[in-house]
Amino acid sequence: MILTSIYEQLQTIKPINAETFAENYLGTSKSYYRSVKCQNKQGSNISPSMGVLMNLMSKLHEEAIIHQSSDHELLKSKATKYDHLAELVGKEIITRTLMNTYEQSNWVKQTLHKIVNEINSKKTKTDSYDTPPILIGF
Repeated sequence: MILTSIYEQLQTIKPINAETFAENYLGTSKSYYRSVKCQNKQGSNISPSMGVLMNLMSKLHEEAIIHQSSDHELLKSKATKYDHLAELVGKEIITRTLMNTYEQSNWVKQTLHKIVNEINSKKTKTDSYDTPPILIGF
């Protein structure tokens, strides 16, 4: 599960407990992460919502920005790790959005790819997004 993977990797950068992860990184209640993890261990296949994933991606990138502004090399290396984790979450978001082939027609997928490419081509280096530019949930 993506949340477990990110949580475990986050522990190598900044050790936090599950409650802090759920509240501060996922934007959920303190018990959310523990509950999802427990239900998945019992055989349920619960995936976090797109909103939870976007909160996580945004928070990880926010942490990267904070650490990147430091002159200290250790903090800059942490910034790189935070951004790497944010990219992993972004890949999960894109995969869920664009690769759900049994529910989407080819035309829908092609159109979404076109829109993403148009947005990316118009984005300048000074543009900044708090959340990914494509917020599509199917």
